[in-house]
Order: sequence, then structure tokens, then C-alpha cells
Amino acid sequence: MRRLDTATVTAVAVILLAAAWSTLFLAVGHGATARAVIPWIPSGLVPAADAFKSASSEGTIPGAAPPSAPALAPSSTATPEPTGTATVEPTPTPTQNPTATPEPTVPPKPSAKVALPTRLEIPAVRVSAPIEYVGLASDGSMGTPSDPDHVAWYRFGPRPGEPGNAAITGHVDWAGKIRAFWWLKELDPGDLIAVVTEDRSRIEFAVEWVRQFDVANAPTNLIFGSSDRPELTLITCGGEFDHRTHQYLSRVVVRAVRR
Repeated sequence: MRRLDTATVTAVAVILLAAAWSTLFLAVGHGATARAVIPWIPSGLVPAADAFKSASSEGTIPGAAPPSAPALAPSSTATPEPTGTATVEPTPTPTQNPTATPEPTVPPKPSAKVALPTRLEIPAVRVSAPIEYVGLASDGSMGTPSDPDHVAWYRFGPRPGEPGNAAITGHVDWAGKIRAFWWLKELDPGDLIAVVTEDRSRIEFAVEWVRQFDVANAPTNLIFGSSDRPELTLITCGGEFDHRTHQYLSRVVVRAVRR
């Protein structure tokens, strides 16, 4: 047998390879199933487009945080939450019922501009009451004063006189007796409200409006919402008293602005 030279062998190999590729293309063209080859991608490297798609499908925005505003606490017949007048550190915000969740016990840092409040005075309705400091009750509502003849400032909000909305709550009655905020609903726009501070400063506010809201539909954002101006919001029980639940069904809210 004659030995084939290298050129001949190469030519035959090329012809056979071409025939094989032609057969493959014809098979695919006539419905043969071809398997796609997917390049390997290291785990953890996801295309940016897919990453955005998966994030949007979850309906969440990374870094977004839920609002933290207090709720209106239960009416004055509820058992009050023990509180103290220790120094407090502003931070969160309450719901629509003076009472709230377990709170930090860290006292507030003194402010260089506005000292901590110690007494609330409202001459038009003869109020002169010591101020306690409260946070949130276990139900997420703003705390209430432990002494029914005291009032309570929400210590995680602005101090009275600072820019923002400082909230103070008090009882309307307790144990069959009139208490600190019994006459609050009688205030009129323009009436004076004063807050005395630890350094004996007197910060004065003028009543802007007095409103009553049903507890079930009270506008939390309006009552506890922040502001660029120094505001004071006073909250107490009002409206009809439910003898079955021993709760008032409404809240009286007074908004005042620093003079």
C-alpha cells in the first residue's frame, strides 16, 4: 500500500470535519434539539439589571425606615405609667393615646440653648403643674404622668422652646376628681401658655387652635408631626365617656406657638 503524504492526510481531515459540521447544521435546521452552552459565572456576581429587578419585586427600598410617631394614650382612668423627672435624651416620637413601648432609661442630655422643662403654667385655666418626663408605653402610645396632678413631656421629642413640636399630656380627671387638664378645652386662640425650665427661664407660647378628635380616627401626623418652628402640643381626654371600657372616646388637642 502506498503511504499518504502529510498534505494528503491534512486535506482528508479537513473534508471529513466539514462534512461533520454540515450534518450538525442540517440536523438543527430540521428541528433537532440543540443544547445551549452557558458560560460559568461565579456565584455572587449578578448583573446589575437583575439585581434591580429582584429588589423591585420585593417592593422594598434599602435603607428606608418606618416613621416613629407616638400614639394617643388611653384615657385618664387607665393605670398611669410610673415616670421620673430624671434628665432625658431626645430621640423618638409617640402615638395617639398618652402611654408607650419599653423605653431606654438613659437620661436626656442638657441642651445649651433650651433647658429641661420643670413646670407648665396656663393662667387662663389656672394650671400650674410640675412636668414629668415620659417615653412610650408598651402599646406604642405616649406615656402619661404618674401623678394625676402633674403633666408629662414626651422626652424623646424636642424640648419646649426648641424648633419642633414638643408634646405634653395630662389627665382630665382621676378617681372622681378634676385634674390638671380638666379645663384645657376652654382655651381660646391667643391664650398664654408658659413653660418654666431648670434654669428658671420662662418660655411663652400663644394658643393657635383647640380641637377635639375621635381616638379611632385621630390624625397622628397632625398631632405629633414635626415642625420648623417652636411649637407646643397639649393633649388630654375628652368627649363621651364609655362606662363599659372606662375610657374617653376622644382627645382634646391644643396647639401653641412660641411668642
